[in-house]
Amino acid sequence: MKASPPPFTTWPKSLDLNAWIEFWYPWICSTLGISMESDEQALSIIAKRIKIEEDLDQRVRKSFEGKDIHIFGPVTKRDVVRHYQESTTIAVEGITGIVLSEGVVPNIVVTDLDSDHEFLAKAGQKGALLLVHIHGDNLHQVESFFQAHELSRVVLTTQTMPREGIKNYLGFTDGDRAAFFAKTMGAKAIHLHGFALDGPIVSQNKLISNYEEWKKRKQLKLQIAKTLLCWLGGFVNIIDHDEKTSWPSNCTIRTER
Repeated sequence: MKASPPPFTTWPKSLDLNAWIEFWYPWICSTLGISMESDEQALSIIAKRIKIEEDLDQRVRKSFEGKDIHIFGPVTKRDVVRHYQESTTIAVEGITGIVLSEGVVPNIVVTDLDSDHEFLAKAGQKGALLLVHIHGDNLHQVESFFQAHELSRVVLTTQTMPREGIKNYLGFTDGDRAAFFAKTMGAKAIHLHGFALDGPIVSQNKLISNYEEWKKRKQLKLQIAKTLLCWLGGFVNIIDHDEKTSWPSNCTIRTER
């Protein structure tokens, strides 16, 4: 099962919300059978129930602008976490527990709350800024997370049109959203660690009821993430440190082993 990306020559030449809403978001929804209306409904419900008062963008920009940002993907090795512990870092969803166990508090955690909520909350309590993503399939997780945990450093994000207090930094999966966020915050270069976009695809999540179907859908999502990162690579220097991922010839992402 493959996600056939739009022809490279048709990709938007500007990195902005219009390019996302008019070009990439419809393609993603069509590829995965995502309901735009469901995303909008979830966003409307959360916008009424959860209020995030503080706008943290400018504070984050000051710590990101002009820097190399290191993003820890789902299979980042512990020695990599330790090596970059003094750098400006972003943890992607499920790697957060391992990052914390190494005594490292990432600057940012990007999540749609489909992994262990306790680790995510712990990172927030230790000072990480949580980017919590809202979409049509995770309304219950978002509500239960905020009912169970009091957190002050949170930004709510969406993949559809943003509204007051909720951001769209572009991007779809947790991994590529982390990279888009880093670019928006002024990163000089973005380093990808442990993204494994070409697989293998594994999960320890015991709540998955149909593993084979989940695996096929996950494979599509990784292909979408790779396409979006290639697009982003046209606007910012991206270095991939994963030895297994191969990038298409039209992609400017540089690989460093």
